[in-house]
Amino acid sequence: MSKPAVSVVVPVYNVEKYLRECLDSIVNQTLKDIEIILVDDGSPDNCPQICDEYAAKDARIKVIHKPNGGYGSAVNRGIEEAIGEYIGIVESDDWIEPDMYEKLYNNAKESNSDVCICDFYHARNSGNTIHEYITKKNIGLNECFNLLSKPEIMYQPAYPWNKLYKKEFLDTNQIKMFEDKRMYQDITWNSEILSKCKLFSYINEPLYYYRYDSVNSSTNIGNLSTINYLYKRKEAREILIKNNVFDTNVKEWYWISCIRGAKGYYNRIKDKYKHKFYNKMRKMFRLALKDNCNFIYFKDEDKKYFERVIKWGYWHYFLIQNKKTILETIFSVKNDSRQLHKIITLLGIKMKFKKKTSQKIDVEFTKLNNKIDRLTNLMNYTISSTTIPQATGDLRLQQLASLGILKKLVEFLNEHKLSYWLEFGTLLGAVRHKGFIPWDDDIDIAMPYEDYKKLKEIIHLFCKNGYYYSDGEILRISYKSTLAQVDIFPFYSGNSTELPTGEEYKNFTNKLQALYNQRPVVKGIWNNLRFKHESSLPDWYKKKIYDIYSKELLENKSIPEKAYLFLGYECFAYKRVLCKYDEIFPLKPIIFENLIFNSPNNTYMHLHNYWGDFYKLPNKIASHDCLKNPLNNDENYHDLMELLQG
Repeated sequence: MSKPAVSVVVPVYNVEKYLRECLDSIVNQTLKDIEIILVDDGSPDNCPQICDEYAAKDARIKVIHKPNGGYGSAVNRGIEEAIGEYIGIVESDDWIEPDMYEKLYNNAKESNSDVCICDFYHARNSGNTIHEYITKKNIGLNECFNLLSKPEIMYQPAYPWNKLYKKEFLDTNQIKMFEDKRMYQDITWNSEILSKCKLFSYINEPLYYYRYDSVNSSTNIGNLSTINYLYKRKEAREILIKNNVFDTNVKEWYWISCIRGAKGYYNRIKDKYKHKFYNKMRKMFRLALKDNCNFIYFKDEDKKYFERVIKWGYWHYFLIQNKKTILETIFSVKNDSRQLHKIITLLGIKMKFKKKTSQKIDVEFTKLNNKIDRLTNLMNYTISSTTIPQATGDLRLQQLASLGILKKLVEFLNEHKLSYWLEFGTLLGAVRHKGFIPWDDDIDIAMPYEDYKKLKEIIHLFCKNGYYYSDGEILRISYKSTLAQVDIFPFYSGNSTELPTGEEYKNFTNKLQALYNQRPVVKGIWNNLRFKHESSLPDWYKKKIYDIYSKELLENKSIPEKAYLFLGYECFAYKRVLCKYDEIFPLKPIIFENLIFNSPNNTYMHLHNYWGDFYKLPNKIASHDCLKNPLNNDENYHDLMELLQG
């Protein structure tokens, strides 16, 4: 038999209702130079007989009967047996346009592409809808591309059947489907194709009919096997990393596709499996933080969904999402559809009253309904900390005054090419509130120690016209008599390759804790977790700090060359004093009070490493000097207004 232009592989299993329509659409292709390989994967219905029937009528059809091994096993067997120049795959409950393979083959030959792609129809009983693989505005006529030039193709469905593959490309790269019998093998297959294909071509025309409401469709399965989607997504990520194509843009498109897909499957899975799916999904989403994903292409709703899953455990998420239903099950009063009765629900028990009778208890139930409404509003209020209103009055004036100092200081830092980033409470406010934490009163920034030293040498150039600084273990910039201030923290670096782990890190933290236990009693704030100022500590104590940090760690190379070590008087207030270089650099922009400043590269990871669930609100809010000492009729009020106007 001469080598055919296209080998069409059809994995067959339990689809006798649709199989004839599928096979008719293939044997009637306008491209006649094809072979058709039907792989009967141990189908328990009449599919084997139907396959043999069609093979007896058409010499181009070859039937393989094999024990059930799953979708991936059937596709691989078909490709192994194929002798065509190109490979096509058709699922046995779908069908195709008569000229599909003629158009794909001609396009692939003209462009010399490894893979040619077409659009497809979502075929439903209610009618067909077109799915464009890539919208026309994103790709030019006859344009060829690959994953790195068009990373948005990572977001497209992973289906293997709307494509024509060069057989030589599949064989050379040893691309096969996973044969683990788990669903969604096409996800890992697609990752191999995307990462190894040097040239895709594309026909902006729907030629394939995907039976979307088939009982065999993975989009309609809501049982426990749906969790396999998450496993396959994780495996796909590992394939992209292994093939060295997981760059910034591919990574961004991978995660938006992954998160939207996971959200869709979570909504489809049966209620009894949602808990398990959610916990697996939450664990997978944490990898996005590890990947330093910047969420460039995310819509606000996608980002909110991601943040909520990261932030909330399943039952918290469930209660928030279903709060109205839950509260109505506890208590509600409604009219029936005919407006003749009141339906009262109390602790899940429904009672029906005639309207005349119910009027006597309406007053009490109205009061209860109002309480339910207030509870609902409270639950809405706690969904996101960004709903907390801004500070007002004197505290807000002080915040804006501190912002004024920061603006001037950042201009100075940029002029002298010194790096900085928002830190601690200020960074938390930027992420959580797009500005100040509503009860915060100053600004924190951080700098690499080398830049911090340079700043200390030239800070006198900045401190003119009312600005002044105090120099302890940190720099504090203030203005005249106001309480407004910007604190600058140095981050020191070490010179090894890995963060200390295990016993080494445990010994290090134990020594810090022992030193903290020996600390002099120095009156401070926040229950003495932070010292009021290092300058108030005796020299022997500061020397011990140096010995533990600098001598033991830096000289013995116990921390990495590009891992920043936080030093200064607040070092014992935080659970974690070390952070990796790529957690901070390269710096990226962040919005704070409608202005753009610098933030760490992986802001979410950075905040999470300090505070854990950084969206959780504190049990107690600290009081501030500006609230204890009102600004009105005080000299600092005049200075504050002067700073704000400046």
